[in-house]
Amino acid sequence: MHEDTTLSQYEIQCRVGTGAFSQVYRGVHLLTNSEVAIKIIDFEKLENDDKIGTIREVATLLQLDHPNIVSLFNYAFYNDKLYIFLEFIPHGTLLDKVNHLRGLSEDQARRYFKDIISAIFYLHHVRGIVHRDLKLQNMILTSDDHIKLIDFGFCNSMMKSNIFHTFVGTPGFTAPEVIQNTNGYSESCDIFSLGICLFSMVAGKRPFDLQNKDKKRLIDQIESLETNPQFINVFSKDLQFLLKGMLNPDPSQRMTLDQIMTSDWLQSDTRPVLSLKTMIDLRRFTTKESLQIASRKSLLKPNYSAVNALRKFGYAPEKVITELRRGRVTDGTAAYLMMMCTMSTEELDDTSFQKPKKTTTTPSITIPTSICSRKQQRTPHKIKNDTKFTRIPKSYRSRLTPI
Repeated sequence: MHEDTTLSQYEIQCRVGTGAFSQVYRGVHLLTNSEVAIKIIDFEKLENDDKIGTIREVATLLQLDHPNIVSLFNYAFYNDKLYIFLEFIPHGTLLDKVNHLRGLSEDQARRYFKDIISAIFYLHHVRGIVHRDLKLQNMILTSDDHIKLIDFGFCNSMMKSNIFHTFVGTPGFTAPEVIQNTNGYSESCDIFSLGICLFSMVAGKRPFDLQNKDKKRLIDQIESLETNPQFINVFSKDLQFLLKGMLNPDPSQRMTLDQIMTSDWLQSDTRPVLSLKTMIDLRRFTTKESLQIASRKSLLKPNYSAVNALRKFGYAPEKVITELRRGRVTDGTAAYLMMMCTMSTEELDDTSFQKPKKTTTTPSITIPTSICSRKQQRTPHKIKNDTKFTRIPKSYRSRLTPI
């Protein structure tokens, strides 16, 4: 990847967010005029664990393809900084909306929660990824009022044991087994965090102390939910049942994703199609050099309307299709993903690939009389020195009938 060439294709505009070692800007991809979020990280200033988390976040997002997960277009290292080019979604977080409305109705919360559950089902059951930092701040609203998950800096892959030991997450959203971390924990920690999110969406506030890092105290607070007046008077019976199952302090007794999706409260009439599970092994991604081997999720059947739209921006559609099928991280595949994010459903409906029409005409070819006579007589003879030939371009020689 040529980092300077990649960076020159973007224009940084205004800053929209900031962190300890990173800043997020609104930007524009100059060729397609697509809005992007540009996250600039002072990579060399990060602690080693934070560097690994950042590298794994990029490697993970390259492999994810789900409507409720933010898209990563491209990345580049330049002057000790990491530039990450993401889908720009300027409509705020779910936390902003919950705070503004002081809680959502159960119907509105249900619609958002279906988006979130769909994304988590995809992560756990299709890609083998645990998020480990689910909270309302990491769920952003799209222009059509749907949810997309962001911030995969704490995610990890579920390998053979499916057991994790690192203490990560946000206090107030973290499962009891993560806090104590005696025997490790599994992907069920995401279910507990989702229960906290769902409670907060409807109640307008979190159920537990944000700074609570004591497992016994946390369990006591969970068990006292049933006597909480707000829990009893505000939540419907179906929601109470669902939350008690998701917030069970014993991970072995906690509700599973399948049970959540078939619960009476969620009222889900469709279950996500379980495609072939293709695990993402993040253990090999620990340095920026290792990120060079990271690939996109291969697209064997790209959307040809989006591919055809790239032609007017100077991209070769046939090359982009090949790069998409091979999972290459290139400027062409980045532009394709931008088209997928910006084009309407009607524009993306055409699935036929249009090859460019050839405008060149085949030149006339003059064959010497002596060769014509040779074809008729089928006998060899010498060609006179004064015979004049019209030079035949190589590209047309294969079109001649053999003599």
